[in-house]
Amino acid sequence: MTQARHEGERGFVMILAVVAAVVLFGMLGLSFDLGRMYITRNEFQAYVDSAALAAVLELDGTASGVTQSASTAKNFPNQWTFGTDAVPTPTVTFSTQQETGYVDEATAAGNPTGISFVRVRADSQIPMFFIPVFDGLGGADDAPRFQSTNIPAQAAAGQLPLTSFDSDAFPYSPDALIDGAGVPLNPNAELPYGFVKYQSYTIRWAPYQAAGSNVPPNLAWPPVGMPRCPGETEVNYWPNNFNGDRGYIDIGTDSQNSGNASFIREAIVNGVQSRSIEVGDPLIEVRGVLATETAAIIQRVSQDTDLWSSDYRGPDGLPDTGDEYDGNGRRIVNVPINDPNNVPSTVIGFAAFLLPIEGEICTSNNANGAGGPSGVCCAQYIGDAIKGGGEGAGDTGFYRAVLVQ
Repeated sequence: MTQARHEGERGFVMILAVVAAVVLFGMLGLSFDLGRMYITRNEFQAYVDSAALAAVLELDGTASGVTQSASTAKNFPNQWTFGTDAVPTPTVTFSTQQETGYVDEATAAGNPTGISFVRVRADSQIPMFFIPVFDGLGGADDAPRFQSTNIPAQAAAGQLPLTSFDSDAFPYSPDALIDGAGVPLNPNAELPYGFVKYQSYTIRWAPYQAAGSNVPPNLAWPPVGMPRCPGETEVNYWPNNFNGDRGYIDIGTDSQNSGNASFIREAIVNGVQSRSIEVGDPLIEVRGVLATETAAIIQRVSQDTDLWSSDYRGPDGLPDTGDEYDGNGRRIVNVPINDPNNVPSTVIGFAAFLLPIEGEICTSNNANGAGGPSGVCCAQYIGDAIKGGGEGAGDTGFYRAVLVQ
C-alpha cells in the first residue's frame, strides 16, 4: 500500500511538472509575442517621428514643396525588425492646422498656401507565434483568431514660429524698408519688412569716411560715393546715422565687450550669443571689428557645400532649374530685422538671408568698387525660413520644425 501511495505521488508530481512546464513555456511564448509587438511599435514610432520631421522641412508654400515632402517621408531610410526590413509605404497627409484638416498629397499640392503641418502614418501586420496556440485551445472547432496583429504608428510635425533666439542669430540687423506707418518704400515689396524676395540688401554699411568723402559724418547728404546694395538703391534709402548705424549689433559677450574680436568671430561662425534676442527688443548697434567680421563671414561661407551659386532660386528666380542654391545651409543666416523709424531701433521679426559666394563678400567700400575688409556687405533676402532648413511655408518670419503629435 505504501508502494502504491509513492507511485501515486510520483504520478502526481509528473503531472504537476508537465502542467508547470506548459504554463512556463506559455508565459515565455506570450512574453516573446508581446515583446515583439512592443519593439515593433517603438521601431515604427521612431520611423514616423523622424520621417515627419524630415518631411516638414520640405514644405515651402509651393506644390513642389508638398510633393517633395511626401517623397521624403515615403522614402525615409529608417527600417524595422532591427534594421533588416523596409517600413511599408506610409500614408502622408498635410494640413494648415495642427490638429485637424489633414488632406492627401494631391489635394494639398492643389492649394499649397499655408500648408505647414505633415502627418505620417505607418502600420504593418506582424505574425504571432505563441498567442495563436493558446487562442486555439478551446476545441477543434475554434480556429485561432490572432494569427497576426496590426501595429500602427503615427506622428505629425509642423513649422511653429520663433520669436526669440538664444543662439544662431547672425549679429547684423538690416533696416526694414518701411515708412513710419509701416508701408513699404517699394510698392512691390512684402510686409512687414518692405523687402522683395531674392533681392540683395545691406546687412553692413561701409564706414562713412571710407566712402570717398572727406566731409565729417552727417554733414554731407546724401553721402558722396557711399556704396549700398541693390535693395536700398531701388528705394534710395540711407540709414539715419552712419557713425553708429553700421549694421553690427550687440549680442553680448562674456567680457561685456561686444566689440571683442574673438567673440565677433564666434558669433558669426558658430552662432554664439550670451543674451537672447526677441521680437520687440531694442537693438544696440556697435562698430565691431571690420577685418575680423569679413574674415569670419568668409570662414563661414567656406564651410558650405555650395560655393558657386549666387542666387537662392537661381538667376531666373525659379526653383528646381539646376542653378539655385543647394548647399548645407552654412550660407543661410538667421537675421533680426529692425524698424529704423523707432528710437532706438527695435526688432520686428526674423528672416533668412543667403550670404554671397566668397568673391562677392563685402567687396565694395567706395564709388569705384574697391574692395576691402571694411566694405559694404550684401546678402540675399530669402524671407520666411525654417531653422536648420530652407524656406518656410508660413508668413514672413522664422520657424522651427517640431513634433506636434
